[in-house]
Amino acid sequence: MFSISREILTTSPNRSAIRAGFGLAVAMGVGRFVFTPILPVMVTALSLPAVSTAVIASANYVGYFLGAFILARKPSITFQMTLRIAACVLIISLMAMAWTTSITAYALIRLLAGIASAAMFVCLSQVAADAEASGGDSGYTYAGVGAGIAISGLFVALALSSVPWQGLWYGSALLAVLLTIPAWGLPVTPPHARSGSTQRHEWSQQGVRTYLILLVTYFLEGAGYIIIGTYLVAVADGTLPAIAPWVWVVAGVAAVPSTMVWRYVRSHLTAQTTFVAAYMLQFFSAIIPLLSASAWASLLSAFLFGATFMGITLLSIREAAAAGVVAAPARLTATYGIGQILGPLVAVPLLLDGNYNEGFIVAALILMAATAGSLFLPKQCN
Repeated sequence: MFSISREILTTSPNRSAIRAGFGLAVAMGVGRFVFTPILPVMVTALSLPAVSTAVIASANYVGYFLGAFILARKPSITFQMTLRIAACVLIISLMAMAWTTSITAYALIRLLAGIASAAMFVCLSQVAADAEASGGDSGYTYAGVGAGIAISGLFVALALSSVPWQGLWYGSALLAVLLTIPAWGLPVTPPHARSGSTQRHEWSQQGVRTYLILLVTYFLEGAGYIIIGTYLVAVADGTLPAIAPWVWVVAGVAAVPSTMVWRYVRSHLTAQTTFVAAYMLQFFSAIIPLLSASAWASLLSAFLFGATFMGITLLSIREAAAAGVVAAPARLTATYGIGQILGPLVAVPLLLDGNYNEGFIVAALILMAATAGSLFLPKQCN
């Protein structure tokens, strides 16, 4: 076991993948998702209505789409300085959440945070792709998201009783600074623009079909998962406030190994079977809280959510790259971002009474549609 771990750490591509994982812990685990466990605290302290929280969350999703869209359109700007600027903007945005109580200001701050998160995600996904092309494992990179969620969730859970909500944001910013250090010096190579035109002509009919299906299903994933990811802790907080912060920790812990697990599953099963299984499990993560308000239901829902959402991300990006899609991370992330914007917009009218159940029903229906779409993916292994 020790020799295997030493081999992983001493392999240059894997070292790059692991360092990129620290960056994704900042970009996603802290920068995007620490909002989830802090949200119930802010709702209580500031008497925020559910609609206001949805507006703030949606602003972040709009920013995420804009960041991904820009890098999809201009892949040549996917380089190291982009990563560094985005990390600085994200860290400042975390601190800025403690400087105001204005809903408009929160929306603007989270918009900028979304742009920065997407830029970091695309840059670090490119590092992961380069590492995998050199014999490394991109699963180590995407595992960073779950690690960031678990660490930031643990921080909030432990600090909750003694630190005001402003302190939670400052602590999150400090955590982001520490996690950024290993990723700061990573080289980021833009995808080669010259391969774009030739690659499209070389696509097989199956490759084109796979890419189009992935665009649809990943769009649906963005719309469905974000409803769960935004309100999972708030749902638990309504009935079980003592365990609510720990729900997010469970989601993060489950997400850490999920990318490696789903990569292993995909290597033994077809794309169709793998994606259907992943989407069905996430569907159940939306349904379980509707069936029971008990602690086990909240924790199981969090576990299934954590075990699937980053796995689906890894699978989708790898499958698109295998189909010949140039700048696959940016292109798919932009599509994902559109789903994240539209999902909450559909759910917002259902949150007016402060009840999240109907929003979770919407998420479940969307994920069922993603499951159905996955049935059209190739049946053969590759």
